[in-house]
Formats: sequence, structure tokens, C-alpha cells
Amino acid sequence: MLSQPRNNWQINLDYHFGGFAKTNSALHAFIEDFELNTTIPLEPIYTGKMMYAIYELIKKHNFKSGQRIIALHTGGLQGKRG
Repeated sequence: MLSQPRNNWQINLDYHFGGFAKTNSALHAFIEDFELNTTIPLEPIYTGKMMYAIYELIKKHNFKSGQRIIALHTGGLQGKRG
């Protein structure tokens, strides 16, 4: 039995910072601030960009008040070495 298509999620391609492994000073500043405030480590390849995007979308009111946001931190902290 095939599952029914869902429309309650999306992929946002606006926060890639120029492509894979590309970064800038705004992303690095966000990661540093995020880590200081949460003690959750991020790297600039995947999880840093994801959390940056979520925070920016919250600031832009892209989510309804009280809406649940799920962010999956997949690890990948080896990207922090570069």
C-alpha cells in the first residue's frame, strides 16, 4: 500500500550560502553565537546552515505562532575541522 502524499513540509533552498561548503562571515558569527547560547555544536556545512535558515525564517514570521518546528541535527561535526 502506497502512502498518500503529504504537503506539510518543504525544502527551502535559499540558505546554501553559495553551495556545498561555502560560507561567509554572517554564518560563522551565527554559529559562534548559537554555540555560546545553547552549547549545541554546529558546523558550517550542514547543521549551521540549517539552524541559520530556521532562525531567519522565524524572524521573517514564516511560521505561525505556536507552530512546532522540528530540526534534525545529524552530527557531521567533522566539517568543523576545516
